[in-house]
Amino acid sequence: MLLNIIGFLTAGLLIGWIDIPPLWKEKKRKELTIFLFLLAASLALSLAKAIKLNVPSPLLFILSGNLKYSWCCSPLAPPS
Repeated sequence: MLLNIIGFLTAGLLIGWIDIPPLWKEKKRKELTIFLFLLAASLALSLAKAIKLNVPSPLLFILSGNLKYSWCCSPLAPPS
């Protein structure tokens, strides 16, 4: 379990080390903010799974219809 956590953190740091400097240098602040948010979210979910927390699939949330406009792109939507 500890090796999984170290591996995920190492992978996240490596991805950040490769991708953050060009975004910072080109002054792409919006892209950098979105990138950091998505990287942090993916690391948080991966670490939660690594320590064996019960994390539901985000796809189940989308398909359950809890999103405001999920009916328009859901495979379970009634035909028009």
